[in-house]
Amino acid sequence: MNAGRLRMVLEDLAALPAEPGIVVEGTPLLPWLAAPYVASPRHAVWLLPTREFARARLLERPPLSGFLETSDPERASENRIAREHLVTEAIAAGARDLGLTVVHVDGAGGLDDTATAVEAHLAPTLGRLARAETTEMRTALRRDENAAILRQLLLHAEAHPTTLTAEETPYEFACECGASGCDATVRLSIPEYERSTSAIHPAHGG
Repeated sequence: MNAGRLRMVLEDLAALPAEPGIVVEGTPLLPWLAAPYVASPRHAVWLLPTREFARARLLERPPLSGFLETSDPERASENRIAREHLVTEAIAAGARDLGLTVVHVDGAGGLDDTATAVEAHLAPTLGRLARAETTEMRTALRRDENAAILRQLLLHAEAHPTTLTAEETPYEFACECGASGCDATVRLSIPEYERSTSAIHPAHGG
């Protein structure tokens, strides 16, 4: 499944302009799948929770679908935790064998410390990337990102026509206002986005 999703990610990336730089993240980017596309160990990093931190977070989440019907929900929860730990260990081992970097997250330092660690590792690469310096460049970049989202939604609608009502279901598209640092989203259905000249959050003039 992840290999198929990675192909979709690669297709989306191929459709985006080469500049400014692109940062990609997501669960399909397993070390052994992503490695052929990573030119340098400085170009990639994997965030992995410690066993204790992962356990605490998983216990905070609601049961997965089907857990409520089990005769032993506690055991089902422990099985879920054990499975997630095996996946984490596999990713760590895969990254290590390929000479790629892992940052272990224990929750003690907070989001800022994790972001600092990632930025420190990627700094040499990020520093060489072109940046979207103008409003027009940032708007164009967001429009390209949204076009990739739209392609994914249309592919999903084609593959699962009974689970997606394109005319009615709203999705989150990135605000295209072009303001520096804007991370707002705009909820639009597929037809609404296709008809829009620009998806802008109401607070930013939409």
